[in-house]
Amino acid sequence: MRIALCNEVIAPMSFPKQCEYAAKLGYDGLEIAPYTLSDEPHRMGAAQLAAARSAAEDAGIAVTGLHWLLVKPAGLSISTRDDAVRKKTIDVMHVLIDQCAELGGKYLVHGSPHQRRIDPGETRAAAMARARDSFAAASASDARRREPSGKVSSGAGTRPRAGSSR
Repeated sequence: MRIALCNEVIAPMSFPKQCEYAAKLGYDGLEIAPYTLSDEPHRMGAAQLAAARSAAEDAGIAVTGLHWLLVKPAGLSISTRDDAVRKKTIDVMHVLIDQCAELGGKYLVHGSPHQRRIDPGETRAAAMARARDSFAAASASDARRREPSGKVSSGAGTRPRAGSSR
């Protein structure tokens, strides 16, 4: 079993310092909230992701996964009635799946409470149905991009599971 620290609790530190501190405390890894790395985490480039992975490796810990996925950019939602917002949210989820794999993570935690809230005047059942559809869209897209072996068709390695929840 690996024990990971959610990095938002030490977010005021630079990411390399977060890695060093987590390792010093005895954690095996960090679970990253993407918004702690960028105000537009879905637009982080390969160099920034590689630097983050290197910082973790240099500290002797792993990036275990991502959580609080949809905090930034603002306005995302998996349950809203607004089709355009849900499409943008799913697009961001696709990018985060790729980024998690690039960082070495194995899972995504969709625990962003504001991004799954029920809109005023909406029923819980309708909001939950849209949330399920959003997860299905993210998972189906991820599955189509996998080879039968479970590896990404681009050759980047195995992909994290989309739709994990706590």
